[in-house]
Amino acid sequence: MEKFSKTIFKFCFSLFILGIFMLFIQTADAASLYFSPSSGTYAIGKPFTISVYVSSTAQAMNAVSGKITFPKNLLQVSSLSQVESIINFWVQQPSFSNTNETIDLEGAVFDPGYRGSGGKIIDIVFSPKAQGTVNLRMASGSILANDGLGTNILEGLGSASYNITGAPITTTTTKAPEKGKIPKAPLIYSSTHPNPSEWYSETTAEFSWDLTSDITEVRLSISKSSGATPTISYAPPIKSKSVTNLGDGIWYFNVQLKNQYGWGEISRFRVQVKELGISETEEPIIAEEKTEEIKETGKISICNCMMVMILALIVSWIIIVFIMRRKYLAKIDSLERELNKDSKEVRRVLFEAFNNLRKVTLRIIANFDGYEALSKREAEINEELKKAIRDSELMIRRKLEKLQRRMKKKISDN
Repeated sequence: MEKFSKTIFKFCFSLFILGIFMLFIQTADAASLYFSPSSGTYAIGKPFTISVYVSSTAQAMNAVSGKITFPKNLLQVSSLSQVESIINFWVQQPSFSNTNETIDLEGAVFDPGYRGSGGKIIDIVFSPKAQGTVNLRMASGSILANDGLGTNILEGLGSASYNITGAPITTTTTKAPEKGKIPKAPLIYSSTHPNPSEWYSETTAEFSWDLTSDITEVRLSISKSSGATPTISYAPPIKSKSVTNLGDGIWYFNVQLKNQYGWGEISRFRVQVKELGISETEEPIIAEEKTEEIKETGKISICNCMMVMILALIVSWIIIVFIMRRKYLAKIDSLERELNKDSKEVRRVLFEAFNNLRKVTLRIIANFDGYEALSKREAEINEELKKAIRDSELMIRRKLEKLQRRMKKKISDN
C-alpha cells in the first residue's frame, strides 16, 4: 500500500511538471509578408496602389512590423491608407520618407489575432516619376505569434517588380464595377498633407480621389471623430475638394461613393495639423505613452502565464505539505523506525520534485531576463516570480523541519 501511494504521488508530480512544460512549448510555424500585385506596368504621372499583406495559416499572429525600400529616382510615395486593414492598434503610425526611400509600419491585432493567407496590412499609393524597372523590397520585418510569448514566426519577406513607362494615361475613369456591386471605399490622396503620420502647419488641405464611370453621387465630411459619417452630397459627383481653416489637431476627411446599387463603404484620410508655436516635443511624448500602452496590452498574455505559474506553484506545495503532514502524523505511534526512514524519503522526493519545478521555472524566467520588449509591469512580475520561488523553497524547508521536530517529540513522549 505504501509503495502504491508513493507511485501515485510521483505520477501526479510528473503530470504537473508535464503541464508546466506544455504551457510554454510552442511550434514555430512559418508566416510571410508580401506585396499585391507583385508585378505590373504603370505610366509616369498616374498614381497606382500596392497592398502589403500578411500570411499566417499555421497559427494566429497578433503583431507585425516591416521596413519597405523603393527607388526614389523612379517612385515617390503619395499616401498610405489603412482602409480594410486587419491591424487594430498601430504601435507607430505607418510613415514614409521619400528622401530615405523607406516605408515603416508596426501594428498589433486584438486577441485571438489573425490566421489566414490574405490579411491586408496597408495600401501604398505610389506616383511614378521616371521610366525604368522598379524593385520593391521588404528590407526587414517580423510576425509575432499569438502564443503569449511573442514568438517571431516570420519565414519569408516579399519583393515585387514594376515597369514604369513614359506613356501618360489621360483618362480619369476606370472600368465600372460588376453588376449588382456597390462602390468600394475609394483611395484618397492629398497633395498638401500626403503623409497621415506627419504634422503640417498648413491649415488648408487639398484632397482628391478616383471615380469610376458608374458613380452618380459623392458624400463628404471632415471631422475630428474617426467614425464620422459623410453628410454633404455632390451630384453630379466631384473628385477633389479643398478644405480651409483647419484648426490644430487630428482631422479625418471622409468620402463615400454611390452608384445605381447604393452607397458604398466610407474611406477616411487622416490629417494632422500643428499650428506654429506648439512645442516640437509634445506629440512624440504622447506617441511614446501610447506605444507603451499598446505594447503592454499586446503582451498581456505573458503576464497571465506568469501569474498562472506562480499560483499553481504555491497552491501545489501547500497541498503537498498538508497531505504529507496528515499521512505521517497518523503513523507516529507505531512506526518509529519506519517513520524516520520515510521522513527522509519524503524530504528527498519532495525536494527532488521541487528542484525539477524550480529548474523549469528558472529556465522560463531566463527567457524573459533582458527581454527589451517587456513593459515595466512585466519586468516587475518576472522579479516577483523569482522571489516566489525562493520564498516557496524556504517555506517548504522550514515546514518539513518543523514537522520532523514534532514527530521526534511525539515519539520521545511515547
